Amino acid sequence: MGKGLLGPASALEADVLAPQPAAPVAVGWWPLLASGDLPEDPSWAAHKASADRTPGRASRKHRVLVVDDDSDVRTMLRTQLEIDGYEVFEAADGEQAWRMIQRDHPAVVVTDIQMPQGNGLELCSLARDKGFDDTKFIAFTAGMASWEECKAAGFDAHFLKTDPLPSLSRTIRQYLSGG
Repeated sequence: MGKGLLGPASALEADVLAPQPAAPVAVGWWPLLASGDLPEDPSWAAHKASADRTPGRASRKHRVLVVDDDSDVRTMLRTQLEIDGYEVFEAADGEQAWRMIQRDHPAVVVTDIQMPQGNGLELCSLARDKGFDDTKFIAFTAGMASWEECKAAGFDAHFLKTDPLPSLSRTIRQYLSGG
């Protein structure tokens, strides 16, 4: 039988000490959803359907532009919004964002307020002046502008960077579903 811990190995020790195949471990909810063991969220079906369309450019309805000079904030928002099923574009400043708004006509713009080369208030005000009235603008700020200041510039919503991301996601979903 082989040598056990204190002498010749017993049959029980041989079974216990023998290498065992590793059992699959589900980490998070994704493996459960993929295996069909987790009930599908009804809102997920809409996102999955949008991902199943023909490759290429997403409809304007699903385009979101994220504008922030902090790349970590852009990455965080991009990750959340892509999980939510949207096509996400990024800009690092107001000037770059304005070019992208003109070219890509996003349905929603989530923008920081204090940035180089054109702040978020100026960006939203310019877009409104140039006729981008159907684009929803959401201020995502560390507190550099109040809701009143944002509203005066033409913003549709105001979130602090400390607010929970699901609240921002719900607002975007409402805007894109016509709510």
